[in-house]
Amino acid sequence: KHFFKKSPTMLSAIGKRNNDECLPVITHLKDCAFVAEFIFDHWLCDSIKTKITNQKIKEKFIFACLVHDIGKFHPDFQKLILENKKHGKRHDILSRAYLCKYLDVDTQCEQAPSIIEIIGYHHGRLHDWFGGEQEDYDTELINQDDSKNTPIFSLIDSFLKNLKLTKNDLLES
Repeated sequence: KHFFKKSPTMLSAIGKRNNDECLPVITHLKDCAFVAEFIFDHWLCDSIKTKITNQKIKEKFIFACLVHDIGKFHPDFQKLILENKKHGKRHDILSRAYLCKYLDVDTQCEQAPSIIEIIGYHHGRLHDWFGGEQEDYDTELINQDDSKNTPIFSLIDSFLKNLKLTKNDLLES
């Protein structure tokens, strides 16, 4: 069984595939979800899958892949892409901020649910979230302007619905 047969709501955003092409972020997110599902189904041994089935691990793994780059939809990140800049806003931090807002978790929370931290650090570049680097990011836009967040949160809602997950499922560490 595949979780995504139809395309979820498209948002107009781009992400770089390489120097020559642009790839819609939603396409990248779905590609990651398909790979996650394949890895779970074909590489994980059956004895492990049996032990974790009731914990919705597969669904959470696919969800994490679906939302890991939602920070690329942020207007500041899009501006960098459109200006063809390679450095600037870190989308992983922005993805973390979107998910914190969606799940109503304080972005400064030191005990955030695991899925938030995995998404926030998916490039492995750990930083001192509490030390000041976040000041360079317009997470306040995410926290204050719900009208701009609505398309992102609708997308997350559709992912949860397709995976038969709830917000509470994600808040479990």
